[in-house]
Amino acid sequence: MASGDGGKIIPPSKRPDGTLRKEIRVRAGYVPPDEVQRYESKGTQFKKGVGVPGLEFVDDGLSKPKGKSAARNERRKQKKEESASSTSAPAESLETRVAGLSVAEAGPTGGKGEGGASAAPAPSAGASNAEDERGALEKKLRALKKKIRQAEAIEESLKAGGAATDEQKEKVSKLPLWRNEENMLEKQISQTAS
Repeated sequence: MASGDGGKIIPPSKRPDGTLRKEIRVRAGYVPPDEVQRYESKGTQFKKGVGVPGLEFVDDGLSKPKGKSAARNERRKQKKEESASSTSAPAESLETRVAGLSVAEAGPTGGKGEGGASAAPAPSAGASNAEDERGALEKKLRALKKKIRQAEAIEESLKAGGAATDEQKEKVSKLPLWRNEENMLEKQISQTAS
């Protein structure tokens, strides 16, 4: 039945025990809670296929550039795959193995390369090796500067008249060597930067 304000009126009904239910007025446009559709976010609708018609995503690899660590991890994976494939492949001839080797030039470190390595870095990972080497040198330099600071603090306390243990005296005696090593490391870092 329709009411005057555009809604509906559900007429009274009789229960099984004989009593009457009251009439119910329903406003126009009312949907009972049981029949309301569940809310779905735009992302859920997109996953179900409801979205922008004709829109297709194509992964061309250009959408997001890789960071340093992602590129480094990818190179590590490739190296592992290469080493796994080379161990499973038949043994190479001695000539092909020797052709892949290179000899480092003798430098001021007595035949060793810059970082103390006896061979030149592999050409495939040249840029990352230089970055890794620079990072390792900077790490050594930070540790060395910390030792120097500690030795200088001990030296100051000795000048002020404090007592020192044998270990502390040994640290103070190594101070000139550490300063020389610090200068050498700074030179190496500046060489790897250029």
